[in-house]
Amino acid sequence: MAEKLLVTVIIPIYNAEEYLESCINSVLRQTYSELEIILIDDGSTDHSPQICEKYSEEDSRIRVLHIQNSGVANARNVGISKARGSYLAFVDSDDFVHKEYIQKMVEGCQKYNADVCIVQYARISAKETEGSICWEKFKTTGKADLLTGVQASYLLYEKEYCAGMIVPWGKLFRRSLFDNMRFSNYRIYEDEAFIYKLIFNAAKLVRLEDVLYMYRNTPESIITKKFSEDNLVLFQILRERVRFYEEKSEKALCNLTLNRLYFTYAEYYNKAKQNLNNPENILKKLRREQFGLYKEMIRNRGFSAKRKMKYTLALLFPEQFYKVFYK
Repeated sequence: MAEKLLVTVIIPIYNAEEYLESCINSVLRQTYSELEIILIDDGSTDHSPQICEKYSEEDSRIRVLHIQNSGVANARNVGISKARGSYLAFVDSDDFVHKEYIQKMVEGCQKYNADVCIVQYARISAKETEGSICWEKFKTTGKADLLTGVQASYLLYEKEYCAGMIVPWGKLFRRSLFDNMRFSNYRIYEDEAFIYKLIFNAAKLVRLEDVLYMYRNTPESIITKKFSEDNLVLFQILRERVRFYEEKSEKALCNLTLNRLYFTYAEYYNKAKQNLNNPENILKKLRREQFGLYKEMIRNRGFSAKRKMKYTLALLFPEQFYKVFYK
């Protein structure tokens, strides 16, 4: 029988009193008992700090860290630095997990000698509770897909997989992957700026079909939050990813990132126009940057003539292109 190694579960918390107990309870109910649970209170102003302290008094596996508000990326980094486990898992404070969340991922890592184990998730509304979820309806074949880090990196660009691949939750990581690596300290898109590096650097990943994580759509979720000027940082993050793949001599991954970057200009041009007050200067900046990238894309032999035609249409008719491809 494989040795039971300590797993550290890191939960960053900011003003999560409405959902926090459900989240912590789901982690405490894990069938895998060798856990260290680190609750990082990121300067909450509601009752989250008191809830954390109450749980730490009731269960010795729980450690609470109170820090000044600095964003989820830094909160996770603090947890990583304090972690003692051989593996790390992440859970967001407004989500909850199946009782076998850790067990199945540990078994996956040990059975296949993987650096990362990935499980599936389902989205629920802000009003749904753990008691209203019937986990049994999420059928699985028990299939396991084995991937290298490079192979898994391509899933970041496939519509079916990308949303679940680019986040830290729903995964178990070998602790050594975080040696000399931490989340980039962005206020939003912090996952986009970091997780792709962990995936690429993993020697082997295993992807299980089991749905074991419930992601709650709240008003603060990035997918439901109103577009703002802050969202424009994604361009910087994607350019950093392009440079990363260039340094690794991964031309195909580089081109996939360039492709996403280019179409994000068309998408965000329209979102800025619809959501920002007096967006004229930002719109001009986006168009200027998109045109500069367009010249680079047209010269790139890695893109087909059909693909380059789409780039031209996105440049000439950004609003119409957005309606066709993003609506």
